[in-house]
Amino acid sequence: MRGGIVRNRDDSPRCQLRYPARMRRAGVVVLLVVIVALCATVAVFVRASGTSTTARAADPLPLGFNSQLFYEGRASAIREATYAAKAGATLHRMQVAWRDMQRDATDPVLPDEGGKPVGELRDQRSDLAKLDRGYLEQTSRHIKPILIVWDAPVWATRYARCQYQPFTFGNCRQTHERLVPDAEHLPQWKKFVTAVTQRYPKALIETWNEPNIRWGQTPGSPSPEEMAVTSCAAYDAVRAIDPVRTVLSPGLAEKPNLDAYLQRMLAAGAARCWNVYSVHLYFGDNTSFQQTLTDRLNDLRTTRAAAGDRDPMWVTEAGWTTSGSFSVSPSDQATSIMLLHTLLSQQPDVGALLIHTLRDAPRPLIGGTANPEYGYGLLRSDWTPKPAYSDLAATG
Repeated sequence: MRGGIVRNRDDSPRCQLRYPARMRRAGVVVLLVVIVALCATVAVFVRASGTSTTARAADPLPLGFNSQLFYEGRASAIREATYAAKAGATLHRMQVAWRDMQRDATDPVLPDEGGKPVGELRDQRSDLAKLDRGYLEQTSRHIKPILIVWDAPVWATRYARCQYQPFTFGNCRQTHERLVPDAEHLPQWKKFVTAVTQRYPKALIETWNEPNIRWGQTPGSPSPEEMAVTSCAAYDAVRAIDPVRTVLSPGLAEKPNLDAYLQRMLAAGAARCWNVYSVHLYFGDNTSFQQTLTDRLNDLRTTRAAAGDRDPMWVTEAGWTTSGSFSVSPSDQATSIMLLHTLLSQQPDVGALLIHTLRDAPRPLIGGTANPEYGYGLLRSDWTPKPAYSDLAATG
C-alpha cells in the first residue's frame, strides 16, 4: 500500500533465545554489511540501465489532445470533453488568442462583462463564453486544460499603424501572422496573461504556439529573442499569481529549425521562463519512425543540457493524418500512435503526450478532405471512431 505498510499487531508472548552480547553485536555488523552491499548493487544496476527507480508502469504517461472543438458551440464542447475522457485523456490543449479577447486598447483585458465568473456570461456566443464552457466541461471530467496564450492584437505590436488598414500599404500584409507584443506593450501583455491565469485556476499555461514555424520567411514571425522576452513576461505574470503553476515553453515545431531557434532563445535568457519544454513531433507518412524519434529527442536533450537545463519535455502535438498528400491508412495511424505512446513512456524525461487531434474537420479548411490538416483526428467528422481512438479507449 503506497504511503506505508499496515501490519497486524500480535501481543502474545514469544519464544526468545538468549545470546551473549558479543554474538549479538557481531550479527548486527554482518547484517549491516549485507545491506550496504545490496544497496550498492542496486545503485550500479540503476545507473547502468539508465532507468528511474520509479517504474513508469506504476505511473502511466499522461495522455491528452490538442483540440479546439469547444469553439464550435455547446454541443461540441460536451462531446469533445466526453470523448477525450473516454480515451483516457487527462490533459487538453487549447488556444486563447489575445487578439480575440481585447480587440481595441480601450477594451477590457477580457470581455467578462464586468467581472462575471466562469460560466455566467450573458453572451454565450463570445469566444470567452466558449472558452469558459470548454474549461468547465473538461475540468468536470478531471481533465486539466493547457491554455496557450498568444497572438497579440495589432494595436499592441510593431504593426499598430496597420490596425485599420491591414492590407493596403507597406508591410501591413503581414498582420495575419501571430504577432508578438512590442516592448511598449509588454505590460498590457502581462495583464492579459494575468487575467487568464486568474480566471482559470485549474489550467496550466503555455506561452505561445510554434513561433519558429515561419521564422525567417515572413517579417511578422517573431525572432528567438523576441520570443524569449514574450515568454519571460508571461512566465512572470503567471508566477506572480500562482508560484507553483506549471508554465510550458512555447510549443516548438520540430522542423526546420527547432534546435537553432531554441538555442538562441536560451542564449537570450529564456531557460528560467518555463518548467516544461513543449515540443511537437510529426513524422509525415513515416510509420517506422523509431530512430527518427530517438534522434530528435537526443538533439533536444543536447540543446537543453548546453544551457544547463534539465526541465522535462512534453510532446504537446504529435499525429498522423488520414487525408491529403502524406496520409496513412486508419490502421497505420492507430499502430503509429500506440507505438509512439509506448516509446515515450519509456523516456524518463518525457512527461506527457498530446495527440493532434481529437476529431477530423477541426475547422473549415480549404480543400476539405484533400487537405492533410483535415484528417489528423482519431474520430471522423461525424464523431465515429477510427481504430486509433478505439485502441486508446480500450487501454485507457
